[in-house]
Amino acid sequence: MLEKMTSSLAKATYVIVGNGIAGVTAAEILRQEDSDAHIVVIADDPFPVYYRPALKDYLGGRVREDKLWARPTSFYQDHSIHFVKDRVMSIQPGPHTLQFQSGRQGQYTRLLLASGARSATLN
Repeated sequence: MLEKMTSSLAKATYVIVGNGIAGVTAAEILRQEDSDAHIVVIADDPFPVYYRPALKDYLGGRVREDKLWARPTSFYQDHSIHFVKDRVMSIQPGPHTLQFQSGRQGQYTRLLLASGARSATLN
C-alpha cells in the first residue's frame, strides 16, 4: 500500500484533499475534461462520498442508507481516480509537497483543498 500510494502521488497531476461532494465533483469534472490526467483524492474518511447533510436524517431513521450515498462505491475505480486514506497535516506550496499524518509525503502539480467544514456532534 505504501509503495502504491508513493507512486500514485509521485506522478499525480491533480491532488484533491477532501472526499465530500465538492471533492468528488471536482474529480469527476477533471476526469471528463482530461481522460489521461492522474487524479488523486486524499481523505481521512473511509466511506464513499455521501450526502453529509442527510446523515442526521439517516441516523434518525427518515432516510434509507441507499439514499445516503452520492456516488457508487466503485466510483473512484470506475473513473481511474486513486483514493488515499490519510490526513494531510501540512502543505509546502513551493516544492509542491504534502506531509501526511502517517509520516508519508506526496507531491502534486495542481492542488485543490475541498475539505469542507467540521460536522457538529449530535446529542
